[in-house]
Amino acid sequence: RVARRLSGRLPVIGVGGVDSVDAAWEKIVHGASLVQVYTGFIYQGPGLARAINRGLLRQLDQHGLKAIGEAVGRSL
Repeated sequence: RVARRLSGRLPVIGVGGVDSVDAAWEKIVHGASLVQVYTGFIYQGPGLARAINRGLLRQLDQHGLKAIGEAVGRSL
């Protein structure tokens, strides 16, 4: 709801529970233009950033998108 009401005027940051590409993707398609990963780093280490990055590239490919910005708010 917040992302829809802001209409891109302010960035929405997805936080909490981001420990996988699926969690990051859900935040993005629901309007987050930024995703914070903290606890996932603690438990999975810095390799998590690479795993999420590669996974997001696969998601873009699967959905026929060229850039992550095209996915932001897609489910709104």
